[in-house]
Amino acid sequence: MEDNIQSNSEPTKPIDLPDDLQAPIVPKPTATPLITIVPQEASFGVTPSLPSKESSFRPIPKRQTNLLMWVGISLAVILLIGTTAYFVLSQIGFNRGKIQLTFEPDGVDLVIDQKLQKKSVNALIINLKVGDHIVQVTKDGYLDWEREFYLGARETAEMHIVLEPVPNMELVIESSPSFPTLINRDALLSFFDKTMGEFRAVELANKNVLSIFGLHLPNLQTVSWSPSGVAVIIKLPNVWKLSNMLDNRKVPGQYIPLGGSPEQGPTFNNGIATWLVDSERRTNAGLQPVLLNENVRSVVFSADGSQIVYFYEAADGEKSLIRAEDIDGSSWVRLTSEVEAVNPILQWVNDDRHILLIDDINKPDKLFDSLNKEFTEVMSDRIPNTLVLSSPDGNQIAYIVNSTDGSRLAIWNILDQKIEKIFEQQITSFVWQDDDTLIVTTSDNNFWYWNLDGQIKPVKFASSFGAIQPGKLLYSRLLQELFIFSASQVFSIKA
Repeated sequence: MEDNIQSNSEPTKPIDLPDDLQAPIVPKPTATPLITIVPQEASFGVTPSLPSKESSFRPIPKRQTNLLMWVGISLAVILLIGTTAYFVLSQIGFNRGKIQLTFEPDGVDLVIDQKLQKKSVNALIINLKVGDHIVQVTKDGYLDWEREFYLGARETAEMHIVLEPVPNMELVIESSPSFPTLINRDALLSFFDKTMGEFRAVELANKNVLSIFGLHLPNLQTVSWSPSGVAVIIKLPNVWKLSNMLDNRKVPGQYIPLGGSPEQGPTFNNGIATWLVDSERRTNAGLQPVLLNENVRSVVFSADGSQIVYFYEAADGEKSLIRAEDIDGSSWVRLTSEVEAVNPILQWVNDDRHILLIDDINKPDKLFDSLNKEFTEVMSDRIPNTLVLSSPDGNQIAYIVNSTDGSRLAIWNILDQKIEKIFEQQITSFVWQDDDTLIVTTSDNNFWYWNLDGQIKPVKFASSFGAIQPGKLLYSRLLQELFIFSASQVFSIKA
């Protein structure tokens, strides 16, 4: 068999076969060189194009892409602002209320929360936050008005404010009374009239002046009034006899501490007679004054007038505090026998527990606790021979201190045993209005309310009596009336 060998340059001839056995001859593909394709990272914001010419996708230009991005951001910001605004407005609605204020008379000056101020206001509707608020209203010729109120969420409240005219000062008596005080549950303004030499009283319901006790007493030295009833313990130099008297100096148990430790000491007569005068203690012959033991010194009544405390000084050196369970001295208890005092003045503090012992003979003021039987030194900066007053609740003591700028009013806290507050202006007199407020007179003869929470404001009074130089002040909580004592007159005013 003969081989057919062809040159590589000549095409191969097909074999002569029948048509149904022939197949097309496919030329052998030319070898394709190996090429390594390295992928490229697409740039940010650029979409890589496909090599196919048949594709219809085109890359988005960079400028258009940035525009779309900022549009999206703007929409998000608008949505956020809208949502926030809705939330805030919703909260404002939930956390605010409305109050409508009307006034009588018109044309007042208004301050709310010490921030909002309005002048000559007739009526006002205002939205306020939920919570406590303070409204203050003033007008010339009228008393200042102030109140705290609570406003609820979405609440609409109404407040009609009526201002009271400044009260007129009224003359009570044309007199210069000594040892004045309010007694018999504030029904009487009692005092000693030096000119007449007798005790007198003003019936506050009708301002009638009457004589009480019916005694003519020269040389009255000190007076201790009972707050209830009409009773008094007085000191009379060398007055050992009075009409229809009872001498109980030798009556066992009557103001004479018997037995116990120390035992009763010998009589120490200092030349001053001590008398109990009680309008209810009478015989067929009339009022019966009672002469007490010579050893009884300073005496003070309890707040309800049912008991007394007195300083007992015997000739053997005993110095005790004695509490009598009733004012006739028939039942007593020795509180302490360790009292260092020369000339004590006692005050029964209104808490019914403490007794203030003031001694202006170079001795410190002391507070005696009747429960634990201990003395504590207090008010070391008090000016001697000045007024000292316990607050109505007995928690504080008001007194006068000396400073480089003159006399000042200070508040001593009994519980904390320290000064609580000091009134910045020079004062001449003061009185407690309630547990938190004092009425004071300053050296320029003006009156001030001093609230211990820090508020200070002038007291407006209308007077047709000209300039008044106030001295002693008394205040009736029951009548809400202030009594002002000048050199020759006594005035009263609602306060």
